[in-house]
This record gives sequence, C-alpha cells and structure tokens, in this order.
Amino acid sequence: MIKKRMLAIVLVAVLAMATACGEDNSNLSDSLKDTIKNAVEEGINAAKDNNSSNDTEPTVAPEEPTEPTTEPATEPATEPEETAEPEETVEEDTEEEADVIEFGKKGNLGDLSIKVKKAKVAKQFKSGLFIFKSKKKGNVLLRVDLSVENKGDEKIKLFPFIYNPSEDIITKLVNDDGDEFESLKMIGFSDDMHDRTVKAGKTEKGALIFELPKKAAKKLKELKMKLSMGEEELDYELK
Repeated sequence: MIKKRMLAIVLVAVLAMATACGEDNSNLSDSLKDTIKNAVEEGINAAKDNNSSNDTEPTVAPEEPTEPTTEPATEPATEPEETAEPEETVEEDTEEEADVIEFGKKGNLGDLSIKVKKAKVAKQFKSGLFIFKSKKKGNVLLRVDLSVENKGDEKIKLFPFIYNPSEDIITKLVNDDGDEFESLKMIGFSDDMHDRTVKAGKTEKGALIFELPKKAAKKLKELKMKLSMGEEELDYELK
C-alpha cells in the first residue's frame, strides 16, 4: 500500500515536470516548483521509510534462559510399621515343687537329714512274734527302710500318731495318677519309726509300712515318698 502511494506521488511529479519542460522554464511559478519539489521529497522519504520498515523484522526479546531447578527428591511418606506389643503374661499361682531326692541319697528337711535305704513289697511282714498282713484283700504291703539324723540342737519326734502338720514331720506315698497312701501305725512292729524321738546329734534307723494295691506296687518308679515338716517338703524316689 505504501509503495503504491509513493509511486503515485512520483508519477505526479514526473508528469508535472514533463509538462513544464514543454513550456518555458521561466513561466513556471515558484509555487509550482516548490510543490513538485515537496512531492518528490515526500515520495523519497516515504520510500526510505518503507524500506527501513521492510528491512527490519520485528524482534522478540529473547527469553532469559531459566536454569532447571532440581528439588531434592522426596521419598513417599511411609507409615510407620506397626510393632507388636509384648503380650502381658499372667503369672499363675503355682506351688513350688519339692526337691526330688534319688533313692539311696540323703535329703535335708529342716534339721533332719533323711536317707531312704531300701523299699520292699510283700504280702506280709514278721516282727518278733507278730505277723503283719494287708487289711484289704488284693492289697500288698510296702516296707521302706530309712535313717534319720538330727543335726539340730533339740530333740525331734518322728512321725507322731497325733501330729501338728505345721510343726511335725509326716509322710505319705503318691504316684503319677495322684493316688495317696498313708503309712500304717503298727503296734508291736519293732522297726516302726512312728512316735520315735531322735536326740540332737543322733540318728534313728527303722522302717515305715504302707498298704497299697498290687497295681500301684508294681510301679515303684512312679511312686514317691513325700515327707513334709511345716512349709518344707522333700520327695524321695523309690526304685
């Protein structure tokens, strides 16, 4: 559009000059000369402006390079692992087991040192003029020979007929089935340890007799002679 306008102005100027050439230069008025001159200058300036505008392309301000920003990688938040809490343990009230003494060895019960020397099963025992048999048919007698030493300073009554369980020494047989067998108080049995008194520093030797079924007597390894005196207990194996 600008080029067409410029060309039109130049043409008008050229035509005017050509027409003027046919006439006497003197006849040209000063005003016409100024008009032609101005037109030519306007056309030239317009052409210059157009060229300068065409030569320069619009410049776009370059974007400032942006440095890549690297943020430290963050690991995905993980929920804390559940830790199993220790289960509360309920302590059961259990009775403290008594010491188990092997057959033939000594065991201590208070001031007494006790040793089981022999265990024998029989249908009957003889002592002097007396013969002792089981009271119940099908039962047998078990004789347990033992020695008791008093290591204390006072005399102690052994296996009294009338006893105080919190003070006196008492005994019974027990097996794995939970059966219990009391010792027999046998009058006239010379080796009987019931109601004997052992003096301080002395030792008493004798025997205790128990009555029990044949089935239980055949399993001496499952039998234990349980001795107690107050809160103290002592279990003896019978083999």
